[in-house]
Amino acid sequence: MERFMTTELIQPVSISMHIFHRICLIIALFLYLTTAVNSSGYYHPDEHYQIIEFAELKLGKAIPQDLPWEYNARIRSAIQPFICYNIIALANSIGIQDPYDQAIILRSLTALLALICIQSFVRSTLSLVEPALQKSYILLAYFLWFLPFINVRFSSETWSGFSFLAALAILLRQPPQKTISFLATGALLGFSFLCRFQSAILTLTLFIWLLVIQKEKAKNLAYMLSSFLAVLALGLLADKWLYGQYTFTSWNYFSTNILKDVSSHFGKAPWYFYLQEIVLQPLFPLGILLSCAILILAVKKTDGLITWLIALFILVHSVIPHKEDRFLFPLANLAPLILVLAAQEITRYRFNKGIRLSGIFLLTVFSLINLTALCIMSARSAGTGRMAITQYIHQHYRNKPVNLITGPIANPYNPWTIFKDNFYKDTQLTEKAMNDPAEISTLIDSAKVNLVVLSNTTAYSQEFKARLHQLGFHKKIQSIPAWIVHTDNLYYPDDPASMLVLYERD
Repeated sequence: MERFMTTELIQPVSISMHIFHRICLIIALFLYLTTAVNSSGYYHPDEHYQIIEFAELKLGKAIPQDLPWEYNARIRSAIQPFICYNIIALANSIGIQDPYDQAIILRSLTALLALICIQSFVRSTLSLVEPALQKSYILLAYFLWFLPFINVRFSSETWSGFSFLAALAILLRQPPQKTISFLATGALLGFSFLCRFQSAILTLTLFIWLLVIQKEKAKNLAYMLSSFLAVLALGLLADKWLYGQYTFTSWNYFSTNILKDVSSHFGKAPWYFYLQEIVLQPLFPLGILLSCAILILAVKKTDGLITWLIALFILVHSVIPHKEDRFLFPLANLAPLILVLAAQEITRYRFNKGIRLSGIFLLTVFSLINLTALCIMSARSAGTGRMAITQYIHQHYRNKPVNLITGPIANPYNPWTIFKDNFYKDTQLTEKAMNDPAEISTLIDSAKVNLVVLSNTTAYSQEFKARLHQLGFHKKIQSIPAWIVHTDNLYYPDDPASMLVLYERD
């Protein structure tokens, strides 16, 4: 294994460390499942509209015209919609028909699979870490603040990421690999690719590294490639199930988004976007620490596997004009190992007392920030909390006719007119849009429960507040709880226009 990481093998892991690992895993199980329950909705529309809504089509609850353009372009692998279809069908068969409960099941299953993969990866790499840093590594692997949130997402980025992590765990496992290990690694790499085609960058990097640096036997690489292709063949059958004909969705994706550059229609970013995001998104000082850790490994471990994976993944994505921070999610679970291996390099040097005290202070600040952020992310819904509003309406006004009046850019069910949400649709709810407070009185239906949803900025305008009060509306909830908003403002202030406020008429 030392050849895989190009760092010396430290020593066998102690029994007490294995016990500590099990305790952390149990705590993580509770935390991740709590996050799965609370993290309603989705971080990005693709997480819902290109997986759950595709499954809804096969369940007979949607029609092709309801789906985003990616369906007709056949650029989405059917593997996750197929999994989603079967989970929802099973839930329906045992009487769990509430869509919000079904979504919790999808996120909880994701959390459990992610924990299995993380646990396997930590066990495979723990002996690479010095004993003094092993507890820190275990804690970071489960409790780095953004990991629970990412690892409960039923999204292509998350499923691709933990599948690749599991493949690495098998490859790095001791004792040395057997044939079955290479077959399993290839199968997991194939599944990772089907979940998200961009993982081809990671897989190709791994193959090249094994061939050039590791000098792996040709027969072992052949085992990996054969199982990889076998899983791709299963993906072809899944695509036939979804689209009704055989199609190479991976080629369709490459042709559409890369050769024809359709993805650029959804925005472009400069080449340094991901370098900037690594610094800014993980919160201060973690972003700086993570950036420094990557640089340290790049200098000290130029032929290390982790260095190759990170460098080529970011390099290729930086060349592509369309960029989003979620495209880095498949690398998220490597962050703890990156931080610890870099710290391990630093601790080999002798520093004076002042520098050591500064380091302790910085780590203390990071620990407090991480704990605060971890609590926030485990308690809030995804994104701007839009689905927290729909879930509240569903739970509190179930089986009641509801008249929902929405202000500008404030419809929690249909924020994008180009998409149609069939999964969360409430049949007894009617939607009415308004742009001026004077319109509210004309849209009220006395035979129904009257609700108003406004964006946070609109809700606090004096004109709207006065009109709502005059008509007997009072505030029920806001999409992001006030205590989270106040805490978030210490780090990254939420966009007021993106938060929603729900009012009910007396």
